[in-house]
Amino acid sequence: MSDAKDLPSLRPGQRILIARDGRVVSGASHRRRILAIRVLAGAAAASLAVLNPVVGIPLIAGVAIPTIAVVRWSRQLRAALRLALDDRLDEASRALDALGAPLLVRSRRLANVAQLRSFIAERRGDLAAAVAHADDCARLLPSPRKGYSIVYWTNQYNRAHWLIELGRTDDARAQLAACGRAPGGEWYRVQYRFLVLHAAFAKLADVPDDDKLSDWLRDALRYNHTGGTLALLGWAFEARGDADAAQLAYSEAPSRFLKGPAFFARGYPALWKTLGPKLDAATAAAEQIN
Repeated sequence: MSDAKDLPSLRPGQRILIARDGRVVSGASHRRRILAIRVLAGAAAASLAVLNPVVGIPLIAGVAIPTIAVVRWSRQLRAALRLALDDRLDEASRALDALGAPLLVRSRRLANVAQLRSFIAERRGDLAAAVAHADDCARLLPSPRKGYSIVYWTNQYNRAHWLIELGRTDDARAQLAACGRAPGGEWYRVQYRFLVLHAAFAKLADVPDDDKLSDWLRDALRYNHTGGTLALLGWAFEARGDADAAQLAYSEAPSRFLKGPAFFARGYPALWKTLGPKLDAATAAAEQIN
């Protein structure tokens, strides 16, 4: 799996690394930092083993054994994630069932498992189960702890969307307020705009003003994964009577669902019931013009 150089260039099958504040960070620099840490740790361990082998060797073994187990556990989790991304959902679920509990930082690592289970449930179209797993994730990771901030905030955003789709309005409003406290980095900013528009569609928030909608449209067109945002911008512009902006947003949306429109329709059935036909109509109109 390759790394995208930045968020606008993100393509299907690529990954990005998100800092705690929502900035996209270089995968190469992250790997260099991890390598440097491992080299320093290895050098320190070797020095200790040479200077005091009686103490050093048992101490090194005591650290190395659980560390190796955690690395193996993390690799198995990533393998389950790849299965889920490939829509091999039963295999992904079985892989998670076989994981067992990690040896170190148990609750935070299990929050990753709960989040992946919520993702699998969403891919199956079972949003009630997705919310239940999101609740487990929130219980295991009640605050954006260092190294797990992206897990925490992604879970918060996902839970808000699913609550909106399920019509759980009071819970959705509370969750929307919680998401408003996310850091202001690029990743979170893009996610929050989509959430605000989704809430406005469900009449849980006000539609942003015209200037803000225009700014959001220009920004959304910079990215390859803003299909949902563009579809909702089309709806907002249409409601405001701006047919040209609505047509632009609707026609650009279908190619910008990173996982495909069919997956989006499974995760957002209430939204898709209204927006799906509008995207189809806009695509057909654009094809006639071309």
